[in-house]
Amino acid sequence: MTDIKECRRKIDKIDQEISQLLSERRNVLEEVARYKKHKNIPIFDEDREQEIFNKINVNDGMVFRAILDSSREFQEGIIKAGTFGLISEKPIRSISPLVHSFWGDYEYRLCPTKRENLGEILGDLSYDGFNVTMPYKEVVFPMCQQHSPECFALGNVNTIKRELDGSLTGYNTDYFGFKYILEKNEIEVLGKKVVILGTGGAAKTAQAVCKDLGAANIYLVSRTGPINYKNTNEYRDMEVLVNCTPVGMYPCTKEKPIDISLFDKLEAVVDIIYNPYRTGLILSAEERGLKTATGLEMLVAQAGKSAEIFCRGSIEDGDIEDVIDKVLGKVLNRCLIGMPGAGKSFMGRRIANVHRLPLVDTDVLFKQRFGKSPEDYITEFGEDRFRVMESSIYEEVSKESGQVIACGGGVVEVPENLEYLRQNGVIIWVKRDLSKLKADGRPVSAKEGIENLYRRREKLYEDWSDFDINNNAHFKKSILVINGPNLDMLGSREPEIYGTDTYGDLVNKIMEKAEEISMDVEVFQSNFEGEIIEKIHESNHYYDGLIINGAGYSYSSVAILDALRTLSIPIIEVHLTCISQREEYRQKSLFEEVSVASVAGEGIGGYLKAMEMLNE
Repeated sequence: MTDIKECRRKIDKIDQEISQLLSERRNVLEEVARYKKHKNIPIFDEDREQEIFNKINVNDGMVFRAILDSSREFQEGIIKAGTFGLISEKPIRSISPLVHSFWGDYEYRLCPTKRENLGEILGDLSYDGFNVTMPYKEVVFPMCQQHSPECFALGNVNTIKRELDGSLTGYNTDYFGFKYILEKNEIEVLGKKVVILGTGGAAKTAQAVCKDLGAANIYLVSRTGPINYKNTNEYRDMEVLVNCTPVGMYPCTKEKPIDISLFDKLEAVVDIIYNPYRTGLILSAEERGLKTATGLEMLVAQAGKSAEIFCRGSIEDGDIEDVIDKVLGKVLNRCLIGMPGAGKSFMGRRIANVHRLPLVDTDVLFKQRFGKSPEDYITEFGEDRFRVMESSIYEEVSKESGQVIACGGGVVEVPENLEYLRQNGVIIWVKRDLSKLKADGRPVSAKEGIENLYRRREKLYEDWSDFDINNNAHFKKSILVINGPNLDMLGSREPEIYGTDTYGDLVNKIMEKAEEISMDVEVFQSNFEGEIIEKIHESNHYYDGLIINGAGYSYSSVAILDALRTLSIPIIEVHLTCISQREEYRQKSLFEEVSVASVAGEGIGGYLKAMEMLNE
């Protein structure tokens, strides 16, 4: 009798493969649509459609008709949405394409352009409009045939729309974006003394907004002007500070344009830098409990206004807040702190898996960087020296965004680490009962005692964290099984050696065992070395353990061995046969050196035994 559970497992696997293939098909369709738009080719190609139907099984006709109809609609949406670009002087790291992806289906490209080529890019009819960064905002002003009123007031343009007749209309959405973040964060400038750092186009925009909102006094601070960074007594009583300089921008994130501790009457700080999300200036303001507004919020708001112009639509404040949340969900790091052994790496892999983000395990990175594990380094050189070296890791990795960072238990011992983690992230305290923590292999826990160490660090964990998660519940372990070349031929390939069970039988028995011991398992097979290497690279982020049967690659692939060496999760090697009794060239596996255990000669049962070992 048919096992319904087995059938459903097969269907689920097929559905997952279909979904993946459809996603890959959409990516290719997007390229096709861009090409058709650029070449002005019609979307519908009757000959091409008939060619597809001639190749398929007649019983699949209805399915492919639905796929082709949806493909045509998908391409139409891309072509009608238009193509827009961000003009900059040099290649830049920008999240603008990500931000605009939430505002519309249009294509958005980065367009680094030399000054002498501005006319050429603006005249390219394949673009329907542009955003413009410094130093071109004033340069492109006379290159537009029409302007919105705010452009004349500010003297610059940051958004350009190509009209139906090919002419260019200039707009300035920075004004809208800056005004939005003041209002969103309830920063009142009416009757206030406002100091703006910088004198460029962004500073002039901030000045115009503050003037229109009724600021009593507005001072623009420059390096060499009459009001500068040396004569701070001129503006010591300022109430609102706005940074319109690049000081504190990635990668020089430790820099601050000014020391705000000098200003007792300061109420709010605005920084238009969006990378990092929280600059050193913003972090100092938050520490004092001041109101703050960030450049990322302004970027999203002005991008929304640009999208409104590009698409001739309308946006609401709620739309902006929704996109801000979506962008933060993509760019903010999730930084996990907590006691040694609390499960930061374990929980980090789960968070990384759910959000499809890379996992950075700082303990693993420390070993890669300095050649010793944290435990061995502390034992040899002492904890103080270790903390200095470890802190350099946090300073480096925290500059990047969109990661899950599993921190060492003592990250809170160094105050500077808090600023590093918070500049691009939220901090999550992973809690676990002390009775479940172990001091084995953890020199600080062993020396001080787990309870004493927790009492000393508890307040720090609490003060540093934005929220906490509980790791006392039982979570299923997630295991990846990788099968190498020719294993898909089980049952027909040398059955006198490898048995008569098929590859399908192998997968079914693995899945049955997974259900029995409450484990999540993914089984992957490939005959190609590169595909196996790519899967191994992925495994460190999303799985708690790896079972690998490299088959013929076990004896020859140094490339796969190098990939396995990068993993921080336990690896168990499996062989269906007893390789020590096989041909001489099969008797020594390269992967043995990186495996915590090897199981050989037990057939399919070897996989099940390895699963039990990883579940302990």
